[in-house]
Amino acid sequence: VFVCVCVWGGGVLVGRAPTRTSPRMPTTRMERTAEVERLQEHGCSVLCLDCPEGMLFGIDYAAFTIGPRFMGVKLVPPGLHYVYTSGSGEDVGVSRTGFFLYMRPQEVAVFRWDPSVEELVRPDNLDEEARYADGVRGFDFDQHLGPYPLDLSSQWSELTRYATAQLVAKIEPVGKVVRSKRAEYDAISAAKMASQEAAEEEAKANLTEQEGDGTTGEDEDATMIAAANTQEGEQEQEQQQQQQQ
Repeated sequence: VFVCVCVWGGGVLVGRAPTRTSPRMPTTRMERTAEVERLQEHGCSVLCLDCPEGMLFGIDYAAFTIGPRFMGVKLVPPGLHYVYTSGSGEDVGVSRTGFFLYMRPQEVAVFRWDPSVEELVRPDNLDEEARYADGVRGFDFDQHLGPYPLDLSSQWSELTRYATAQLVAKIEPVGKVVRSKRAEYDAISAAKMASQEAAEEEAKANLTEQEGDGTTGEDEDATMIAAANTQEGEQEQEQQQQQQQ
């Protein structure tokens, strides 16, 4: 695997090529080829908001350690792509997460970095997402978007030529996020902890409610025992009266 490094947008980009030939890495000044002109009209973009400097961002065969100006990728060929990230550029796959994107011509996918889970997530507000997408199409973010590594496009297209959107929908996780084992374990542990904390809070609330009513669990038990004893005493009295008769 050939690894090459170049400087772009205030950060270092590290690209991994599937062959031993040295690919030309993307720069802010791209050659005006027919492919570039076609993608400027029909290509897609991935906008990533609030990404911290030094995090790992990858799309298909290329992985970048991003700089302070990074806000995503432009000139992305329509079709299937795989986006993956990690909170650190030194990541070796331990806490990496990713997801598939099946993009149509001129589509803009908008994401925001969530530091609490260290993942890219969709904006909650659909109107906000639409405004950002319009901004990308209007070139408002153009100077912050790195070009897709077109030298690797043919290899990725060959790899995914039989992968349709329907096929990906069948095999991807229910949550549509692919996590490494450690990230998946951390997510499950966090969910279990949250569930346990919720159960403890509910138990405390129930106890507080019982105390407010002037009763506790022990008082209820004692009341039930006394009621049972009273019922047994009444049954014994009825049996003695029947015997006397």
